[in-house]
Amino acid sequence: MKNIKQTIIGVFAIIGVLAIASSFTNKSEVNNQSEGDWAVLETASGVPAGYLYNKRTGEAFYLQKEKKTKL
Repeated sequence: MKNIKQTIIGVFAIIGVLAIASSFTNKSEVNNQSEGDWAVLETASGVPAGYLYNKRTGEAFYLQKEKKTKL
């Protein structure tokens, strides 16, 4: 009976150590878009508006006050 208890405790201890070790080796997923991929182009008309351009994908948005329009 004592042997079975020690075996079960040993198995759970090994599982715990493996779980902790694997958590250190996993890399977290990194977002493909970094901060440097976006460019902001302001309009010169004095209206609070501008363009938001993604340099990597070519995606562009026109921003005017609270509206965001995909181009």
